[in-house]
Amino acid sequence: MTPTDITGLSADQAVERKGQPGGIVPAFIQDQWYVAARLSKLRPGKPCPIFICGQAIEFNRLNSGKVEALTASDRKPLPCEVSEDLVWIFLASDGAVREPRIQVPVFGGPGGRIRFMEKVVVPAHQDDAVYGLLDPAHTPFVHRSPIWRGNGILKEKVKNFKPDVMGFTMMPHAPVNSDVYHLIGGAITVQIYFRLPGLRAEYIQNRKHTVLGLTALTPIDAERTVLRQIFYWDTPILSLLMLWTACPTQLC
Repeated sequence: MTPTDITGLSADQAVERKGQPGGIVPAFIQDQWYVAARLSKLRPGKPCPIFICGQAIEFNRLNSGKVEALTASDRKPLPCEVSEDLVWIFLASDGAVREPRIQVPVFGGPGGRIRFMEKVVVPAHQDDAVYGLLDPAHTPFVHRSPIWRGNGILKEKVKNFKPDVMGFTMMPHAPVNSDVYHLIGGAITVQIYFRLPGLRAEYIQNRKHTVLGLTALTPIDAERTVLRQIFYWDTPILSLLMLWTACPTQLC
């Protein structure tokens, strides 16, 4: 069976480059939950093979709404859960099938329903791809707009952090340098949770509404990693804007 997952990679493309002269094949971070797909991507009765961490995994959506995962090579079942409109897979380092020691991540997305999701294949191992979640310089120099963030409003920023479950949290703070937050209205606070090995949850909130931007990394093989940007919200203005644009307003 040739996995044809949503990245469009065939089985012979999604392999570790062991044959490269002097090449070192980095290991994958296992004993972790990874996002496999959006639930709506899987259709009941239609197996969906996807490459994750260098191996082919077949996903089957049941009529009950649950999802089963099997290794494509030997049909071994793997722990698989549906949470907040996402399908998650747990890969054990020893290949054993057992109850995961850590629970599937839950981030509290409003309504548990994805409002928007986009993805890109990063041509890098997961250890390199994760830098995109932590780069402190990307906000002032990448997220620019002639409408809400120009070159003339750069300000010094100071953030406070605390240790958290499998990572750390940037404590709630009032956003600066971006008028786009005014679309949500009220006194806005931003809180960002980083969870290893590749999850970033940004909560943008006022007294009534929440926007959750979840970034998730899933390794395909030693040279490719899927980066998904997922949005949940209960803010009416963003739902209205989605009727007029094909992509969400940048809220970073």
